[in-house]
Amino acid sequence: MLAPAKGKVITWELRLYVAGNTPNSIAAFSNLKQICETHMGG
Repeated sequence: MLAPAKGKVITWELRLYVAGNTPNSIAAFSNLKQICETHMGG
């Protein structure tokens, strides 16, 4: 992944649709959080 040009801000809008507080919903949120922290700087 390339870094943005100096001074340029990149904004991401992500939506995660889950149904309730099921194990799969919790795993989906955890996976998305980990991806964001690893590849998008938090």
